[in-house]
Amino acid sequence: MIPCPRCGEPNPVPAPGTKGRCPKCSAVIEPPRMKQDDDDDDGGSYGLVEAQVEEKKVEGPKKKEKKLIIKVRRRSIGDLEQWGSVNFGMTMVTAGVCFWGLAQALYGLYLFLGLVQGPEYARPVAEFLLQQVDEPLEVGAHEPTNRIAFIVAMVGGSDFHGVNVGILVASQICGWIQTGCWIFAYILMMRGAPDAYGAKGQALTLIIFSAINQLVYFIFVFLPIIGAFGYTMVPLIGPEMASADFNMERRVPLQVFWSGMPMMEVFLSLMFILIRYLEPIFIGIYIRSCARAMKDPYLEQNAIGYQKLGFGLLYIVVCYFILSLAGTSPVMVKVLRVLYALWFGFLVGFIVRTALVCGALKEALEPHLKPED
Repeated sequence: MIPCPRCGEPNPVPAPGTKGRCPKCSAVIEPPRMKQDDDDDDGGSYGLVEAQVEEKKVEGPKKKEKKLIIKVRRRSIGDLEQWGSVNFGMTMVTAGVCFWGLAQALYGLYLFLGLVQGPEYARPVAEFLLQQVDEPLEVGAHEPTNRIAFIVAMVGGSDFHGVNVGILVASQICGWIQTGCWIFAYILMMRGAPDAYGAKGQALTLIIFSAINQLVYFIFVFLPIIGAFGYTMVPLIGPEMASADFNMERRVPLQVFWSGMPMMEVFLSLMFILIRYLEPIFIGIYIRSCARAMKDPYLEQNAIGYQKLGFGLLYIVVCYFILSLAGTSPVMVKVLRVLYALWFGFLVGFIVRTALVCGALKEALEPHLKPED
């Protein structure tokens, strides 16, 4: 039995989740509030959060102030301080995505200037590839070449060579800022990762991938662009050469012909590009692990869809590189142009989806980190 809150008349205890009324004074009777409910089928726990909303007092001799009890069932996800580190890590990842998108936009401007210039081959070779020397060459020595300047002039246009160098340098600087944001985020993500589903190992893998990507693009892209390092891998910095008009009907594709060690450079360039895109895919794997730890099926499906998009992008890149070695017929070059357009389009969508899936994890964590809202 439970006493009536108004008249004190004993009444039967209402069933859980229902309310009763006092037969004497018609007051609403609620079942006793429970502190903890542990009968969750999935093994999680729920807490009862109570909030009291005070109603306006109504003046009168018999009117009393009423209090409304609101009960909210919320799953416990563990240490909220650790999840707070994950939440802030997702914020830093999103900030890095903004710089990633800016770098890709600058690279798109570089390609657009090449379209404005139009196809050309002889002028980039004469003005940028072959270097003038004052002294006669020794017997057996080849004429010095500047392959990076040749690639930039051929892809971005000879008339815009100086502008294109500035654009590529700015794009690389955006990549540095992106890497800094992401490595800081990965440290936070590893610190707050749940002790399940390999989340800590995934965060460590992300740190390794990010360090490899930064080192590779600094040595083989940035330093050659500014003239501080004379060697670069042609397929890495100029994969667009395979779809150029002047690559048609050639015995050896341009990106292979101008490579110092064709087999190694093509293979390593493909591996480095795949590692570059595997990094954000692993962010999706980490988010999926967090979703499983939180028992959030919607977030888990969102992360799985993001991973599928990333692996689809990798498949397009592999197809492009393999077909670029298969021939140089006009039909093949047109197929490569279609694949490159798909590559660029999927990459733009992948960047946007990265920000969205990070926002989805933050949204799922917000009710737990800020229950008062």
